[in-house]
Formats: sequence, C-alpha cells, structure tokens
Amino acid sequence: MVAGAVERVMVYRYRLLSPVGDDLGPFVSSSKEWTVGETLSDRSGSVLRVTAVVEPEDGATFRAYLVVEETARLN
Repeated sequence: MVAGAVERVMVYRYRLLSPVGDDLGPFVSSSKEWTVGETLSDRSGSVLRVTAVVEPEDGATFRAYLVVEETARLN
C-alpha cells in the first residue's frame, strides 16, 4: 500500500430484531452474508446468536433483518 493511501472497506447495514420482533437497532458489518448460528457482539457487551435472516421489504436502506438471541455477556 502506498504511504498515505486509504484502504476502503465495504460495509453492510442490518437491523437487529429480538425473537419476539422488537427492533434492537442497526448493526453495521463488513460481512455481506450472515447465516443462522453465527454470533456477533453488540455495544452493550452481549454476545448474540443469529436465529433467522429475513429479507427486508423493497426499498429498505439495509441488507436484511437479523433475528438474534442473547447467548452470553462479555462484561
């Protein structure tokens, strides 16, 4: 990489949902595809497992809904 050059990283926007459909807010990731069983960490220190990936309605400003359940806390 050339000194001073900026590396661009593609990011993807998702919406997190609880198992009962509560909107848990946005989630931004460099991963394009999420699958059931994968885990992620949120800002509060929760480890969340993806239980479903739901395609959004047409015109949505995010890639998909990730339905998640808490599996652990980091703090």
